[in-house]
Amino acid sequence: MSEDLTQKFNGSQDDKLNQLITLVQGLTSDLLDMKSDLQDVKSRLLVLEQKVDERLYDTRPLWEGVQAQIAEFKAEVQAQIAEFKADVQAQITEFKAEVQKQISDLKAEVDQGFRKIGRRLDVISIELNQLRADLHDHENRIEALEGTR
Repeated sequence: MSEDLTQKFNGSQDDKLNQLITLVQGLTSDLLDMKSDLQDVKSRLLVLEQKVDERLYDTRPLWEGVQAQIAEFKAEVQAQIAEFKADVQAQITEFKAEVQKQISDLKAEVDQGFRKIGRRLDVISIELNQLRADLHDHENRIEALEGTR
C-alpha cells in the first residue's frame, strides 16, 4: 500500500475511468470473496458452537454412569445388609439354642434337687415318726415305772 497507485492512471480519461472501474470491480470481487469466506467462517463457527453446546448439555452418558454406580453401590449395600442379617440371625439362633440348653440343664438340676429334697423329707418324716414312736414307748415305760412306785 505504500506505492503510489495514482501513477498507474496515465492516459486518457476513458482509460483512467476504465482502469478505475476495473479496480473497483476487482475490489468488489475481492469483497464478495471475503464475504463468502466470512460466511463460511460464520457457518463453521455456528456448527462448532452448536457441537460445544450439545456436548456441554448432553449429560446423559455422565448421568447414566452415575446411575450405574449408584445401582452398584445399592446392590453392594443390600448384599452386606443381607449378610449382616444372616449373621445376626445365626447368632440369635445359636444363642437361643444355648439358652434353651442351659434352661433344660438347670431344670434337670432343679428337678434332681427337688427329688433329693423330697427323699430327705421322706427320711426325716420316717425318722420323726420313729422318734415319736420311741417317745411314745418311753412315755409308756415311764408311766409304768411311775405307777410301780
